[in-house]
Amino acid sequence: VDDFKPGYPKFAALLDIHAAFQNFRRFSRARLRLLLLKQDELSGLEAPLDRIDAQEQRTLFLGCARRDENTERRDVLARMKISLSEYDTMMRDYHRAMRLPDADPRDVNSIKNWMDGTGCIAPAKSEFLERRDDLANLGGTLDSAVNYIEIVVEKLAFRLAAHIRKVTYPHI
Repeated sequence: VDDFKPGYPKFAALLDIHAAFQNFRRFSRARLRLLLLKQDELSGLEAPLDRIDAQEQRTLFLGCARRDENTERRDVLARMKISLSEYDTMMRDYHRAMRLPDADPRDVNSIKNWMDGTGCIAPAKSEFLERRDDLANLGGTLDSAVNYIEIVVEKLAFRLAAHIRKVTYPHI
């Protein structure tokens, strides 16, 4: 990490060290809002299509798309196709983002401490770490057994350090 210049180059190098540090915002609320807007856009295209179909004089056009000469219907369907494709992509992306594992609070704290300690990234740029309910880990979580062992070892290390302080400095 020290080989990289301060700023995003050094921060990216830190994130690359361990998958547990690769935590990013999902932007769930923004994704949902955009999905709602796209859904409304599609709903808005359904009504004109229904009206065009209801007013169609040549029923052949309703049963044979190749012979349909109604340009208004083709235009609405073309817009609907594009909009629906975007909607489907947005839904898949949202679903995929929501399935990502939550960021581990210990890893988020480690990143925050590093950012605060190095001053490598402007404080305003680290605010995303405060949105813990929206953070996802992109690198995947560790095996639960390994994660459990890490937590136990960490707790034992703190207890051992406290015990050594008591033995070394009994009057404190």
